[in-house]
Amino acid sequence: MKLEEIFLFDGVDSSDKARMISCFKIQRRKYKPGEIICDFEEKRDRVGIILSGSVSLVRIDASGNRIVIEDLSENDVFGEMFALADDAPHGIFAECEKKCEVAFVAYSQISKRCENACLCHTTVVENMFRVVTKKTKRLSERIEVLSNKSIRDKLLCLFSMYSQREGKPSFELPFSLSYLAEYICADRSAMMREIKHMSDDGLIKNDKRRIEMLI
Repeated sequence: MKLEEIFLFDGVDSSDKARMISCFKIQRRKYKPGEIICDFEEKRDRVGIILSGSVSLVRIDASGNRIVIEDLSENDVFGEMFALADDAPHGIFAECEKKCEVAFVAYSQISKRCENACLCHTTVVENMFRVVTKKTKRLSERIEVLSNKSIRDKLLCLFSMYSQREGKPSFELPFSLSYLAEYICADRSAMMREIKHMSDDGLIKNDKRRIEMLI
């Protein structure tokens, strides 16, 4: 994905895009799977926009357990919530899940208004608000998944959401099965057993990350 194609510049003229990319001093970085992209306890003003690949937003709790907060893919953003927070988050970082390239921009560059109060900057701010609204919806869906008590119910809830997004019964998980276990806060072995039971019970068909809902 080119910088001109990221969500921040939706509705902005081509000439203004080039000027704003220079004004924002956007930096591009590439990462390998497992590599830490950003530790928000240290760098809170940076907003990351994924140009390719996938990224996990991860939290390490007081007991040392790894909890996946959010899965992110191309044109998704991370770090904007922490830039607005009064206190620095503890134990939260962005990690490369699948080989990725990320564009970084200082949140202050987005939020501050230029002296001319130009329309293109207003559009960028509006685009940021839209993506925050979208993320809030996604996080509410995560809460809905985790509110289910059993592993089966968590999986069925999540699989139904992905099926609805695709508009068809079959879909491919955008992350590994190990990541899926972390996402639903379950032991991987227990989750894999439950997926097999769900398949035996005729609820789903699965081929690794490929899932088909049968109910």
